Amino acid sequence: WLKCTFGFEILPTLASGVHCCSPHMATAGHHVEEVQQIEAGLQEGQASACCCPSGELVVRALSGAEVLRLPRSMVTGVSVLALMRLVRAALALADTPRAAMGVHLAVGTKLLCGSDALDKLWFADCQSVEVSMVLEPTMTHDDISQAADTFLDAVGTCDCDIVCAWLAHIDLETHACLVVLASALLSRTLAAFASYCELDEVRARQGSAYVDVILAFARQCPFRLVREDGNRETFLRTFLDLFQFEFETEVSKQPLDPDKMRSIMRLLGHLFNQRKTSTNSVKAVGQALNDLVGPQRGEEFRLECEVEVDCACELLYLISPRLQERLDGITILSHVRNRLKDLRPNHPYIRVLDVGTPCGGQANLEK
Repeated sequence: WLKCTFGFEILPTLASGVHCCSPHMATAGHHVEEVQQIEAGLQEGQASACCCPSGELVVRALSGAEVLRLPRSMVTGVSVLALMRLVRAALALADTPRAAMGVHLAVGTKLLCGSDALDKLWFADCQSVEVSMVLEPTMTHDDISQAADTFLDAVGTCDCDIVCAWLAHIDLETHACLVVLASALLSRTLAAFASYCELDEVRARQGSAYVDVILAFARQCPFRLVREDGNRETFLRTFLDLFQFEFETEVSKQPLDPDKMRSIMRLLGHLFNQRKTSTNSVKAVGQALNDLVGPQRGEEFRLECEVEVDCACELLYLISPRLQERLDGITILSHVRNRLKDLRPNHPYIRVLDVGTPCGGQANLEK
């Protein structure tokens, strides 16, 4: 996974017994452009740059063991935060518990700041730079977010249980830490669904893989952490609360961000389909559809409701087969269909609905 993506070797002493997965790493998350810059540079000049011992950046543990080595030419303009992410990725393959710790980098006695540029570490007469890696058991919120981003890079590449095992090593001492982890998962999942396409198998699988990780992690870590108000909350409840807040924030905007709203609908649809259907879950999707296109939006809404109607149809396409298995689901489908016909009777999704077939069908895929 790491070598195929970034091109550098994991030292045998550090990665003994570690199985490297392939083929490609997700590109969503923080500092992606900088990481991609390293990747592109290594792909273009790996043969010449890596064979030259001079001008390298070497990261070592305090024990002296090398963690990773990068050519100087590939880290120009890259920040320390991007390097920390690569360090965590190397540790994740070789020693997962250490990857879920506070990671600090230093040159000599100087502790590096995340915003520092790596190319400024070289002096005029210095051909290489050695960076010390210092691990701290206590993780800050930034450490949690960074570790989660690093582990989530493997979603779609590594097995879901492996990613969940990595995430489980993150020390979640307080509910605030749980919120940070859930926020990282939510942002990465929405980013994956932003490029979701049913006709593209790889892109379609990427989004659903994140949902698999969310639900699997919720099953593996059912613990409850105390909130500020004294109530206890699980990871899944925390994630769903953040997701609901994200939806309510986006739907209140005028005009809507169509890409963001569609990714929210896709995530909602996949969560609904992969969890056991209950009265509460049916009510939740019914409320979401009502918030999007309900009559409370007023008469002016029908003049500019294309994005809302498209998003409602996107959600119906995903969940209508499951809704039709329940009486309350059929009731919701009937109400929403009548409302959509009133708003946009000539919409292609709605014409399919009117025939009585499952929402979307082949006509929607072709569209």
